[in-house]
Amino acid sequence: TLLDAGVDYDESMRLTADVLHATPLQRAVDRARVDVMAGLELSEALDDTRRFEVDVIQVLENGEATGRLHAAGHFDFLPT
Repeated sequence: TLLDAGVDYDESMRLTADVLHATPLQRAVDRARVDVMAGLELSEALDDTRRFEVDVIQVLENGEATGRLHAAGHFDFLPT
């Protein structure tokens, strides 16, 4: 993962936004990055953007609740 490679959390989310092909998703992830860095849960920050399907948010919420967010999907920027 990016974090395993020594990339910090903020930069990992920034890089993730940069590789997305859809501009609205890039903006959503970047907006969520700011909220996450301010202390909001990732699921809440992404949900607030209204750009992600409910199933994505639910997977993130389950990962946050169990402490296994890094195993919830392809979220390479998340801490383990």
